[in-house]
Amino acid sequence: MIFWNIRSVCIVSLLLIFMAWNNSFADAVIEVEYPPVPILGPASTFDDITPPAWRYWQREIVERSVGGGNFGISDFHGLYNRQQSRAFFNVVYRFSKSIPLEWKDENQGIIASCGSPGTLPTTPGTPSDDYLLATLVRINYFRAMAGVDDRVVLSQEYNNGAQAASLFQSKNFWKWMDADFKQIDPNINPHNPPSHWDCYTSLMNDMSNGNLSWGHIGYDAVAGQMQDAGSNNYHVGHRRWLLYPHTITMGVGAVDRQSRESLTPNYYPMASVIYTADITGTTQRIVAAPLISSDPALDKAPIAWPPAGYVPYPVVYPRWSFSYPGADFSNATVLMFDAIDNNALVPIEPEQYKANIGENTLVWIPKGLDPNNSSTNWSRPSSDEKYHVILAGVKVGGVDHNINYTVTIFDPESAGLDEVFPTISGNGSIGSSGATYTYSKVPFEVNSYQLREWTVQTNQGIEGAEPGTTDTIIDQTDSSYELIQSNVKRSGGYAFRMAHPTTATQSFVIDRDFVIESNSSLQFHWAIGWSTGGQVAKAEILLDGDESWITLFSNSNDIRSYASSFTSENIPLGSYSGRIARFRFSYETTEGNYFNQVDPGVGFYVDDIQVVNADEVATAKNTFIGSGGSFDYQPSGAGSFRLQVRAVPWEGFEGIEWGPLFPVTVTASPSCEHTLANLSVTQGRLNECHAAGVHTLRGTSTLETSGSVVIESGWNKIFTSGGTITLKEGFHAKSGSTFKAEIK
Repeated sequence: MIFWNIRSVCIVSLLLIFMAWNNSFADAVIEVEYPPVPILGPASTFDDITPPAWRYWQREIVERSVGGGNFGISDFHGLYNRQQSRAFFNVVYRFSKSIPLEWKDENQGIIASCGSPGTLPTTPGTPSDDYLLATLVRINYFRAMAGVDDRVVLSQEYNNGAQAASLFQSKNFWKWMDADFKQIDPNINPHNPPSHWDCYTSLMNDMSNGNLSWGHIGYDAVAGQMQDAGSNNYHVGHRRWLLYPHTITMGVGAVDRQSRESLTPNYYPMASVIYTADITGTTQRIVAAPLISSDPALDKAPIAWPPAGYVPYPVVYPRWSFSYPGADFSNATVLMFDAIDNNALVPIEPEQYKANIGENTLVWIPKGLDPNNSSTNWSRPSSDEKYHVILAGVKVGGVDHNINYTVTIFDPESAGLDEVFPTISGNGSIGSSGATYTYSKVPFEVNSYQLREWTVQTNQGIEGAEPGTTDTIIDQTDSSYELIQSNVKRSGGYAFRMAHPTTATQSFVIDRDFVIESNSSLQFHWAIGWSTGGQVAKAEILLDGDESWITLFSNSNDIRSYASSFTSENIPLGSYSGRIARFRFSYETTEGNYFNQVDPGVGFYVDDIQVVNADEVATAKNTFIGSGGSFDYQPSGAGSFRLQVRAVPWEGFEGIEWGPLFPVTVTASPSCEHTLANLSVTQGRLNECHAAGVHTLRGTSTLETSGSVVIESGWNKIFTSGGTITLKEGFHAKSGSTFKAEIK
């Protein structure tokens, strides 16, 4: 790795050094180092699966904080509702995104602790509950989408075994594969590993009956196993076990890549075992929407992937499959038609049939996609794609059946034209006693909605990296260099800079939320020095607290010079009007070469960032408001507010997109509100207050009486013959009315 340090003594020496530095950088590009392509072990067969001798019927379930242990598949009709399927992907599937593998205790998950045969690893480790939960959520997402029981839980006993097996599989990987990832001995089956391997015990045979992955772990391994790339996975065996409807208890283990010093290769690969072999659970199959088969004689729900209905493209893989218990697919024929392109025939390639893995399954590859490359996925569609699938000659119980269903593939980043987001209706100018508002509901069943109240303040101005102005910057860059530097700047004494000492994405976030208007824009100035086409500079926007950053600006030019002059950008934001936004600048690497220096003049520079024509959010408060379509709003004080409502479809998860902002101006309450709230009763006429405006009693007031009392407010009368009267919150008063309490 080459590093440079320029020290200027005089102008001549500076120029000479710069020229030498400039030439040397041309040879300083290094190749990006990537982990090996993810590899899957062979899928388990029924012959492999034997009940482990240590298995206990009592199942210690990893507690889930997402409510009830399932997503309510019996009420899940999302596959036939684009907005709900999109929400399910963005909220539930992406719940697992970026949760790191961490240990409950220190010095855990050490692969080198896997010693001689006959001894278990001394420190197999216990992944954090968050990581186990993230993996479990990913498993149940796929099962819910496929229409099978999504109430899978994790047994602690299975987790322990899967974790030990993960270390075992990583430690012994290079006994199975050579440095070019070619199998050394074709007779070795990692599901039944040799007894002379390190850490071998009979437990490894039991736990290796699960799905085995190297090169990706945990929830990423779940997605990789659903994809089932590789020539040896033509039967999608890992997918079949993950979606097997008779399984309700699984176990998860994972270890990250670790050093293997003084050996070649010099690392142990990341490895994951997902134990799926407990097939003694529920036999429940659930059809959450109309049966995908057109043949009513098929009384059990088929399992298709991708399933019928709306499916996000990131989970559509080159291998398509259709499973049915006991079906004979030996003479079945598959046809696919592009329903958007005049039902044009889609070319497909059938895969070789293999039984004895989960349920009988037919597999085919559409559009000539490469099923053996794990980086091959369905292309991001510019608009929804719809495909009709026809399976002819499927024999069930000796009878031929014809099955057809439709798959619509869509981009979950793009809202459909008919999507509905909660829109608030009501009075835009109220008193501090509050008001009742209504909101439109999303077109699918939701248990709860959430109200967000914003207060706004004047825009705080430019982010220029100057001293005393950077408290609102979240630095997400490498610690080997400073985000704020003074060598290259557009104005003032400083500017922001990102570089690539490693391939990791470098970024910084402006920790300010802006209320976007129709005439708002993002303005900034940028410069790039010493970069390749594999280094991408970006400006991004995040809307309404979502997790997905949207690219507003991107530059990936090959530049072989010192950064100097700045270019100005003015990006209109009107298309996001009515949304709450924050902004990020990032510098990432894609596959290829990159400059790994952090010296002056290298990298992506940004200066004088400003969001024009946009107020800023001062405070925010979220409140759950049920699902009735209306809510009573009690403002936190007088002033200018913005209200939004969003649906929260699944308990314990974030909600989906917020609806449009609704501005509310709150004026100070009448002075007699507190008089009413502290109303006292004595003999005769006791209290009188003329209301200046409509208001509502806040809190409760209790009146002790000894005689008959009438309390009037213009809207309400309360009669009592003595005792205690409690005026509860919500006791209304009409404008111009007189309050009085008298003992008769």
